[in-house]
Amino acid sequence: MPEHSGLLSAMTAHPPPLQYVDELIHHHVRDIEIPATSEVISLTLPLPDLRLHGLPQLDENWTYWAHPEQEHYLLGLGSAWENPLEGIGRFRALYRIWREKGAAWHRLDPENSGALPLFFCAYAFDPDDPMKGRWSGLPNSLLCLPELLLERRGNDYHITFSAHTQRSDLALIEARWRELMERLVTALAQGPSRAGRRTPLIRVRQEPTAQEWLELVKRAIRDIDTGRLEKVVPARCIEVQAARRLDPSRLMAVLDCLYPTARLFGMGRAGKSVVAATPERQILLQDSEVTCDAIGGTIHRAAGEAEDRVLGEQLLNSPKMRREHAFVIEAIVGQLKPCCEEIHTPPSPALLPLRNLQHLWTEIHGRTKRDVHLFDLIERLHPTPAVNGSPTRTAFEWLQQEEPLQRGWFSGAGGWIDAEGNGELAVLLRCALLQGENALLYAGAGVVADSSAEEELAETELKFTTMLEALENA
Repeated sequence: MPEHSGLLSAMTAHPPPLQYVDELIHHHVRDIEIPATSEVISLTLPLPDLRLHGLPQLDENWTYWAHPEQEHYLLGLGSAWENPLEGIGRFRALYRIWREKGAAWHRLDPENSGALPLFFCAYAFDPDDPMKGRWSGLPNSLLCLPELLLERRGNDYHITFSAHTQRSDLALIEARWRELMERLVTALAQGPSRAGRRTPLIRVRQEPTAQEWLELVKRAIRDIDTGRLEKVVPARCIEVQAARRLDPSRLMAVLDCLYPTARLFGMGRAGKSVVAATPERQILLQDSEVTCDAIGGTIHRAAGEAEDRVLGEQLLNSPKMRREHAFVIEAIVGQLKPCCEEIHTPPSPALLPLRNLQHLWTEIHGRTKRDVHLFDLIERLHPTPAVNGSPTRTAFEWLQQEEPLQRGWFSGAGGWIDAEGNGELAVLLRCALLQGENALLYAGAGVVADSSAEEELAETELKFTTMLEALENA
């Protein structure tokens, strides 16, 4: 992969000597006193000599988040505590769990780093998805406190160790933390494996078939014409096979290089890896300030600057694309209003240019009312018309009846929430499920009144190229 080879050297890690880290852990663990009411303890330390840029080679049970443009990286190893769940009340249950664990969480920051420990959070599109078949082994929804969390924000690095206090013997806790630290330092020192030449991919399956999906879109258009729907977003899945094992660390390295403005999310469990490079931030909550992305309307990019500019203008001036985009804005603003003191929306969308395509994009800002928490907002926002349709309930029911596809985490969301309730989640688009040499890729297209089934099919193929190009180098 000659065009991306420079990224591998940029990702080379320079960890501190393991002896130094061991001594640091031992120095602070010996002073820990666990309150009787605590269920979880966390120890946060600054580590200025540790480097993280990308996902290192790891075995199972890892979680990863990155926003390369903002130089924000999170890597979690193991699970000090996690709670998988499903069902219609999953977001309220996640909030209750986060609140209860937070009340019994003994957090230590002896070096006054100011960094906060955090949970990783992910959930499927459908609250009742049984996560069978290829998705088996992964939960419908999950809140996970990693045993080891490495966070990078710009040039600041922090590491947080966490443990359940049922392991009340501090010697055992210290031994486990040192074991995880050795695993991390070794992985960072090795860096990603070298893939060599580009790997050809073979399509071995698609669900539904292209012809079946065209018929599905035509049925959607007929239901829109009757007034049953305004918009609906059917999805497709393709399975590809490589000549060698597909490596999530290599894949993340390529995505980091090709899509620096995207949010990257990944999780390794049960011999499988979920990887997404999504342009769509579902929500960012910092104190009472909330930010959401409205994305809807897509067109391809051109190699020449002049032609690319023309395509962008075509997208901005397309009545069909603007109508599709307006559904997303109206839904997000409508869902945020009961929770916000004020909401600010730009008068017209901007272009969000990516490597192979560009979207209409509107960044929505608000200030939440008192006592509104992140899971309140998530429950209201999911699913947006960008991945579901409008009206929300009618579109969701239509997809349950008509879409012959198990989405799993595709078009759900993944991200993080810290100990104070701040957090960021991204809609899991441009998503792949990796297992061995095989990968399942997902894409959808927004269907409105004047949609063409053939054009929507072409849009899904365009969206597949994000992962197909990256997987060829993984």
